[in-house]
Amino acid sequence: MQTLYRTQAAAQNKQLAMADALRDRDEEVRGLREEVRELRDARDSGARRERNWEERFKMREEDVKILHDEILAYQIEISGLGQRNAALQADNASLLQRWLDKMNLTAEEMNSEFERETSTLQATPSPTRDEADFRAGGKA
Repeated sequence: MQTLYRTQAAAQNKQLAMADALRDRDEEVRGLREEVRELRDARDSGARRERNWEERFKMREEDVKILHDEILAYQIEISGLGQRNAALQADNASLLQRWLDKMNLTAEEMNSEFERETSTLQATPSPTRDEADFRAGGKA
């Protein structure tokens, strides 16, 4: 019977050791599961941040494209305005020159008319003093 007790005691000790080992492994498994859950959460969080950054980057790329298109449109508009300005300056210079030419011609015509009148007045005899007084409304 001693042998039986010894065998039972040995079996109980072995069973206790196995139960302790199983408890340790269960705790280790719980710890590993918790670690796996935390790692999955971290991975999911990282994936969300990555998608967020990708979306921001795409939006910035679109904004850059829009700004680039606007810059090109403004450059084209500025170029057109520069050409229009140059054409208007040329037209203005032409109009100014024509106006100056006309004014010079008018001044020359007035000068020659004045010279003709002056030469006509010098060619006619000047009135006597009595005639000048009469014309001025003086003595008669």
